[in-house]
Parts: sequence; structure tokens; C-alpha cells
Amino acid sequence: MTSETALPPPNGAPAQDPPSGTEAEQPAQASLRTPPGGLPWEEIREWLSQRDTLAWVREEMTRAPPERRAAEARARAFVDVADWVLTSTTDAPPEPLLALYREAISSLLLQDAPAHRTLAAALDVAPQRMMERAVGGPANFDGLRAGLVTDVRPGAPLGEQIALVHLAQELAHALLEQTPTHRLQRALARRWRRILFAAVAALAAIAAIAALGRLLLGPIDLARGKPWRTSSVLPAVFPADLLFHTADEMNPWFEIDLGSPVSVQGLWVKNRLDCCLERAVPLAAELSVDQAEWQRVAQQDLLFTIWAPTFHPTIARYVRLRALRLTALHLAEVKVF
Repeated sequence: MTSETALPPPNGAPAQDPPSGTEAEQPAQASLRTPPGGLPWEEIREWLSQRDTLAWVREEMTRAPPERRAAEARARAFVDVADWVLTSTTDAPPEPLLALYREAISSLLLQDAPAHRTLAAALDVAPQRMMERAVGGPANFDGLRAGLVTDVRPGAPLGEQIALVHLAQELAHALLEQTPTHRLQRALARRWRRILFAAVAALAAIAAIAALGRLLLGPIDLARGKPWRTSSVLPAVFPADLLFHTADEMNPWFEIDLGSPVSVQGLWVKNRLDCCLERAVPLAAELSVDQAEWQRVAQQDLLFTIWAPTFHPTIARYVRLRALRLTALHLAEVKVF
């Protein structure tokens, strides 16, 4: 909302500006070194942890005299009360709200400085550009300054008084943002935002790599190149895009020999697409180690174009798809995983 320029102490002492860095309060990074040919690990560490920034702000807070810390706490209390009134009701009279913000601004500008006894004098030496930006320009600041230094003139329009209250609110918040406490809170929030962002980015990268791996490699088709047979063969010519076509018979089947017992946990079955999808329904998926005892692991009772059942990993050498009625069975593709 406002500039990060720190206020000079009202007693005329030179202000201790935050060390320069990538942000207004970022500590100097002159001591950081990047290993030759390596990544800037120290800069990355500081970007995430904000360790140096937090250490500098905490040190600044410990150097602040008790009077300054008390003035900051008093100003924050005034602003919190006034903000709460503004957000909880629309009928509050503007005069007491302006008085609360005036007290907060006075506490922050005067603090423990003996050189400036009045709010008007403190406003004259405070950073003008920062305050003007906080309230939307020089004209607004001039009007606010007049309202803070002297009471609102009697009979002033209600809209003018309310506008003055909101300008005072903006200036009070802008001044609070210059305090070490607020800079500490902002640095802590920034640290957690960056850590959360880095964690989400890392998880997204891992998920993307895993998805790309599945896309490029995919699960291994255990049936690829393995021999297969069917319960019968249609003597007539059938479409070339079919893997097989049995004759009309009771419970026709298609069987794949995987070569040796392996763990099987899923199938991918593509039905004939040009016609006759119903011939493959109902369809049972069965597994066996010795072709003598079969275990049914899935069954499709609805019309389908692609059927991809998954089941608990089962050791099997033979995989059989069997139509459970009098029909001709024909499928376009079968994969085993």
C-alpha cells in the first residue's frame, strides 16, 4: 500500500535505513558467495528462510528504546480500535474515529523525540513523499494535514468528514508499516509464503515428472509378443483390425500364455468398434497358473468399447477372456499388466 521508506527519528538523529537488497528491508548480501560453477545456494537459502532479514529486524527491535516500543504499541491499539469500529458499523460518528487515528499518528511521529513537540512540526519533517503516496497525492495530504492539526470545522459536510477519517486511516497504516514490528511480521509471512510456494512447486514438479514418465513409458504390457489361442477360429474372412474372431459357440474364449508365472493386476480390452459390441458381453477375465484351475478376477456385464479392470495382484501364467453365453467372440486388442 505504501513505500517502505523508514521514518527519520524526530530528534534529528540520522535514520538507520535497512540494508539494501532485493527488497526494501533485505539485509546486505555482500558476504554471500557463489561457489564457482555452482548455484547461488546462499541466496536461495536466504530467499526461502529470510534468516538474515529476520535477524536484522530483531536486532533493530532490541535497539529501540522502551519509549519507542511503547509509542508503537499505543498507536497500534488506537488503529485497531478505530479499524474495528469502521468495519463493524456504518453509523459511527467521524469525530472520535479521526481522534483515534490522530493519536496513533502522533504517537508514531513524535514517539520519544524532544525536538518536535507538536504533531504539526512532526508532520513537517516526516517523509512527505511517503505520506503523500499513502493518501493518494499532495492535495489529499494537505487536506488531511489541516484536519489533523486543527479540528474539523463545525458544520463540515458528513461526506468530507468521512473522507478525512479514511485518509487518516491510510496514513496511520502506512506509518505502522514502517515500524520494526510490522517489518518482522511481514518478513515472517513472506518466509512462510515462499516455503509454501517452494513446497507446492516441488510437489508439482514431482507429479509432472511422474505423469510424464507414465505417458512416455506407461505400464509394461505383459502380453506383448506372447503366444495366444482361441476356443475356435471363424473360417470366413473378418476385418483386419480385429485381433481374433471365434465361431458361434457356447462360452467362446481367448487365452494368452505369459510364458511363466508373473504378478497380474489389470487388463486393457478393446472391443470391436465397427459393429456387434454386444457379442462380447458378458465377458469374464480369468487367471490360471496351470490351465487346470481358473480364478475369475473381473467381469463386464455392460456394453463397452474399452474395458480396463484392475484387481488385487495375482500370480498367473495364463490369462483368459471368456464370453458367458452362446455367441461369437471378437476383440480388437488385449493388454495385460
